[in-house]
Amino acid sequence: MSKLTGMLAVLVALSALALSATPAPGDATWDGEVNDLWSVTTGGSDNFGNWDADPTAGGTLWFPNSSWTSTVDLDTSGWGITGLRPRGNGTLTIPAGGTLKTTHEIGMGNPGHPTVRVTGGALVSSVVWRFGLLELSGGSWTGGRCYAGPEIHVIGSGSSISPTRFACGEPRNQVRFTLDAAGVSPFAPTSGDPFDDIQSHGIPLVVDGIENYVGSFGDIVPLFTFGPGVTDPHIMNIFPSSMFNYDDTLATLTVDDTGAWLEIIPEPATMILLAGGLPLLLRRRRRRR
Repeated sequence: MSKLTGMLAVLVALSALALSATPAPGDATWDGEVNDLWSVTTGGSDNFGNWDADPTAGGTLWFPNSSWTSTVDLDTSGWGITGLRPRGNGTLTIPAGGTLKTTHEIGMGNPGHPTVRVTGGALVSSVVWRFGLLELSGGSWTGGRCYAGPEIHVIGSGSSISPTRFACGEPRNQVRFTLDAAGVSPFAPTSGDPFDDIQSHGIPLVVDGIENYVGSFGDIVPLFTFGPGVTDPHIMNIFPSSMFNYDDTLATLTVDDTGAWLEIIPEPATMILLAGGLPLLLRRRRRRR
């Protein structure tokens, strides 16, 4: 499939989704009447206490346009979930032991600005898009594409992030990486054509927490990595250098057609010490002669 054909197919799918603004027969809506756990049942597998209908019936799962919390604390791979509609200002968390799998898309927001937080479990979805925040601090995100999607925040180095493609080029978005002592988990798109440049504008690429990194000067910290021999210049359109946001006294940030990465550099105080120590070292060498 060509990139243009793929883009058109996605746009058609998203247009159809936009028309689906209310639950349909076979869908279920979260009400959280018992607590915030997906594993809660009352009276059998076909009567889930936190839903108004059976969430395993193969439909779309909806969330209210309000504040709510919901925790995917079990494996939903066998539920046949078609799509997910987090709305309002709620937070959906996927901890260790939880797996959220949808056969179609996760359409965040519209209305609202919800958060989907992967802290140790697995997110498997064909498309993640619309408004909201996708936060990744552990676990994995696989098998999906990010189209015109949410703000993304990668926290620390404990995640595996390998969606098929990336095309989150909406002006409301940003991609943010926060380093821990070991660095940060990179995006590793699995497609040989990893980026779609479906927007004419760029989005901010934000990197913080560089001071948390424990390593050596000159270390490379990957942010986006492609497969062997894969290049894609569209990444430079989505993340132009004019929209970088990071502390350039601690690292240099590079984006080219092979990916994106940080290179750790000495902090200014260390640079001064190194600069002051060099003449002393040269004098000592001269004396030994």
